Amino acid sequence: MTFSLRKLCNFSGRKFLPLFLFVFVILSLTFVSAAPPVTEIQQFSEGYEIRSPKTVDLKQYQDYEFEFHVHNISNGVAVTDKVICYFHLYNSSGMHQWEDTDAIVSHDFDYSFFVDGGNFSELGEGYWYNIYCETPFPKTGTVYWGGHDAELLNITPIGYEGKSFTLFLILLIISFALFLLAYVLDLDWLVFLSGISWILTGMYGMIYGIGNLANLYTRGISGIIIAVGLVFIIASIFNISKESND
Repeated sequence: MTFSLRKLCNFSGRKFLPLFLFVFVILSLTFVSAAPPVTEIQQFSEGYEIRSPKTVDLKQYQDYEFEFHVHNISNGVAVTDKVICYFHLYNSSGMHQWEDTDAIVSHDFDYSFFVDGGNFSELGEGYWYNIYCETPFPKTGTVYWGGHDAELLNITPIGYEGKSFTLFLILLIISFALFLLAYVLDLDWLVFLSGISWILTGMYGMIYGIGNLANLYTRGISGIIIAVGLVFIIASIFNISKESND
């Protein structure tokens, strides 16, 4: 082979080493999750405790029904009567996205709020909700018991982030393995397969995100991975055609 893979990589892989280091650094920054802020919660002996999921991963543009249980703080008994709950949804700009109230339980214990999927158009942790429930005095309307909770929402293309990360990692490992095997055996058709694998990995990250992230940052990383695959494909085709001409 007059223009072999080893020649392309300069035997020691020096030409591709900066590219691989750059990809590894970018991917490592993506996989590291920032520690959540610690919030000091004031404890009360009386009032309501609102039970809700602490981690909510939602699929982009998918309808979602939020369900909340209200309990008496002092004894844990579920409260299903004479309670009004107010639900507010905010977007990444801090503006009200949607709001509603519910004073009648369903499924025995649930205070429910159905939110149309059109309210979840932005990817990432840009949304958050605020739920507040209270019991006012019948005549004066003065609140004598209440409870509150607020949580961030993570919007991804597939909803549950774990599946996205696992499959993306598998594709990435296969891509690296094919390239290393092609380099060791000096086979251009393996370089071609490696390039296809890199492109598939980048396309997956472009569509479904990386882990629990799906934004312009992850799309940029996916674009770099696709570019790496294109370089390998073009180089392998050039080598194969050069060899056939010789």
